[in-house]
Amino acid sequence: MRAGRQLGVAGGAPNCVNVARSLRPMPRLSNAPLFVITAAVAFGLVLLFPQWRLDPPGYNDGVLHESMAEYAAQHWQQQWPVDFWYPPVSAGFPMFAYYPSLSHLSAAALAHWGRLDARRVYVALWSVLLAFLPLSIFVSLRRLGLTAAMSASAALLYPLITAGYYGIGWSSYAASGYGLAPQVWGVFFLFPTLAWGYDAVRTGRCYAAGLLLAVCTLSHFLYGYMAALSLGMLLFLPDLAVPWPRRLGRLLRMAAVTALATAYFVIPFLLDKGQLLMSRWEPRWKWDSMGWRWVLPRLLRGEIFDWTSLPVITVLVAIGVVVAIRRATGGDRERRWLLACFGLWVPLFCGRASLGVLADLLPLASGLHMHRFIGGVQVFGLILAGGGLAALWGWLQRQLGAIRHGQAIAVGLLSALIAVPAVHQIRYMRNSDAWAADAKRGLAEARDFHELVGVLRGLPPGRVHAGFAGTWGKQFDIGGIPAYVHLQTAGFDMVGYLFMAMARPGEWQVRLDYRRQDHCDLYDLRYILAPRSVPMPPFAALRAEAGDLRLYEVPTSGYFALGTVAAPPQGDIPLADASWEDIYQLGDRWLQGPEPASHHFLALDGSSATQPRDGGSVRVHGTLSRERVAPGSYGCHVVLADPGDLILKVTYHPYWQALVDGRPTRVSPVIPGFMAIELAPGTHDVLFTYRPPGWKKALFALSVIMLLAGVLAGGWRVLRRRPIRLS
Repeated sequence: MRAGRQLGVAGGAPNCVNVARSLRPMPRLSNAPLFVITAAVAFGLVLLFPQWRLDPPGYNDGVLHESMAEYAAQHWQQQWPVDFWYPPVSAGFPMFAYYPSLSHLSAAALAHWGRLDARRVYVALWSVLLAFLPLSIFVSLRRLGLTAAMSASAALLYPLITAGYYGIGWSSYAASGYGLAPQVWGVFFLFPTLAWGYDAVRTGRCYAAGLLLAVCTLSHFLYGYMAALSLGMLLFLPDLAVPWPRRLGRLLRMAAVTALATAYFVIPFLLDKGQLLMSRWEPRWKWDSMGWRWVLPRLLRGEIFDWTSLPVITVLVAIGVVVAIRRATGGDRERRWLLACFGLWVPLFCGRASLGVLADLLPLASGLHMHRFIGGVQVFGLILAGGGLAALWGWLQRQLGAIRHGQAIAVGLLSALIAVPAVHQIRYMRNSDAWAADAKRGLAEARDFHELVGVLRGLPPGRVHAGFAGTWGKQFDIGGIPAYVHLQTAGFDMVGYLFMAMARPGEWQVRLDYRRQDHCDLYDLRYILAPRSVPMPPFAALRAEAGDLRLYEVPTSGYFALGTVAAPPQGDIPLADASWEDIYQLGDRWLQGPEPASHHFLALDGSSATQPRDGGSVRVHGTLSRERVAPGSYGCHVVLADPGDLILKVTYHPYWQALVDGRPTRVSPVIPGFMAIELAPGTHDVLFTYRPPGWKKALFALSVIMLLAGVLAGGWRVLRRRPIRLS
């Protein structure tokens, strides 16, 4: 062969420029895309089935997501499933008011109406979506106008992305990975959102695109956010066929549909986002990302797409970029947009650590986990890699076309290339399956642990503690997983690991000392499960024991306490002007001092005390009885000799309502993030209930109507006007 037709090796891959220059239309093979998609889906089903069949114990973020789905299914008729109070973490929080919940609600609805195990349903749903994600990619890219070869190639490559770092690869979802199950839904709907959104800007058919963007956002906020910004790039790219005022109008129409369809979530979120905490315990890199000094070397080394495997997909991305540049300079609008979006998400993934104040120009910049923008890099890099693989296939065909069995040789060469990341993925999933099997076996054999869990289920309500990650809890494991994780999975109201760091009580919770009775009483830390070797304070009474494990009970006042609420000391910064760090330090000094023992609380809203603050000498005399705990409600009977405050040791939120003898009363937040009401002397029956406003339910009904209308009319009409072709 002539030198210009030889394979140029750069990291084991053909020279990108040669591949781009030799690109010509590929032969139409009508059955090839169908075969490729079938193979990709089958690959996913085979590798993911053991994850579902094994049903391993929870370990990662999946513990929280599966537990929320299960709780919603169990209490479907007792609370409004779309926005309910979830008590097991950080003294409770309305998770679905701040976390997109389409995945959880779908599983909970199926489990409730089908009388199924909600956890298994939840895992089955995301596993099926993950396996069929190549089909979503193929259909979407064909809708976008890309060739069948490029679309099928991108779909084939998706299951082979093995990168970590919370991206779109399988390590984000596997049992031994990160457990980011809602992200599967976000990625699944991201590709059709991009395709139908691009078509809407070109043609003006905005309704279906707006609904898809809404579904993507309600599946995973950050992936809806990335879809919206990517579609917004179309406004700045030259397009003589559609002037920018028309593009702007169509993007606004699409945004209007999305806004209406997500209003039940977005409007309350914006109104009450002050209740959402940016936790000081979250690593700062999650908000600011890692900077270009971290990102670019890993991108060039192949870690962003191939992790520890040979950089096969990374090389295909490089080939795809060269091919796309060549096509874009020739007037290809789609390639121009793909390149622009890839170029957008790489610096955004570098984050505030590199962009500095420029990052604040992004909408909602202060609340974004910018390290998750790796998803944008990988999504558009994957599409470009599909173009690189298609170009490489066409180049090999032309080089080997004159040779006998040349096409078979080309297929063999590409198969060998694809086998590298495929083998790496298979090994990763097998290791994950082996870990899951060991963890399940270890839990099944822990009879002593199960015996004490059974005892716990029969005891009166109260929070459970099995150590913190920074204390003895990390070493107290069952089958290689900390016991506090198993207890969280079992649905107990826990004082332990912060699976959710959005609620204020969680900030101070990790500073509790179980050896101090006032700390235990403050958070109603009533039960402690620990190995025999862990020393217990004298006030902890042994309740049960099994083997080497012991269950202790601590005397507490329950979920309620009688006390006084005072304004913070005058020397401290006014709460209205204080940063969260200032408030935290104020609360930490209060927590470590004597005031929790005397039930003197500090107002978080700047309100004054019901009685003068007198060096801790004021104490409320009264009794609490008939404590009642139910989904979304807490109640008790109070007898008071003096005016005082009743503290509910549950996270404050504006949707909590309190009735005293049937009459509404004002609920105020107090450090450490709990809520309080004022009571007059006498006998009272008190009931706290979590009640989202009625207008939120009306907005949710609007979303359902819009979705049904889109499915029955607009969506069908759009699909019929532009069919998806396999070839």
